[in-house]
Amino acid sequence: LFCGYGDHLVLHLSIRRQSRMCIRDRYKQVDVTHSDQLASFVNTVVDRFERIDIVVSNAGINVFEKPEECTEERWLFNMELNLAAHWRLGKLARPHLMKK
Repeated sequence: LFCGYGDHLVLHLSIRRQSRMCIRDRYKQVDVTHSDQLASFVNTVVDRFERIDIVVSNAGINVFEKPEECTEERWLFNMELNLAAHWRLGKLARPHLMKK
């Protein structure tokens, strides 16, 4: 959709397969549970394109474990990946989004 209009597309994919149909500019793998990698990702985008127009944050996994079988470590990782990472990315990207 976006590539047809001359927009730049920056992707973060957390899956092993990727479609190369629309990737023109950059691909950067990021572990979204690490704040420093998220900050580096946002800075790379801003340095390359001078702005951020939209953020789609959809990294995540489902934990299908019974509460009595889920370890605290697994639960905390789940919260880090499925909640905290999205909040951090939004917070990092917000100042750039507000410039538009």
